[in-house]
Amino acid sequence: MLPWVGHKTGRKAISDFVRDTQTMVERVSLDIKDILASDDRAVILGHLQTRINATGKLIDSAFAMVLSFSDTKIASFLMLEDSFAVSMAARH
Repeated sequence: MLPWVGHKTGRKAISDFVRDTQTMVERVSLDIKDILASDDRAVILGHLQTRINATGKLIDSAFAMVLSFSDTKIASFLMLEDSFAVSMAARH
């Protein structure tokens, strides 16, 4: 139902994530609360609201993104959000 949920790997996973979220959800608001960074890692904390296009339901969730870097490239990306709220919004 939500193709971006779950463990994915590789460049294609990132491009699929961007494509799927652009077509399946409407971005309502994004508020970055804090960015914590070191030489090889960054954590972005915030709050987002998105609407699932298929159901019209709103996801209202805090989130954290964890990015790891290797040789100036993103080596890993982890998105943490309220999966229960996402699941409920995706249900008809």
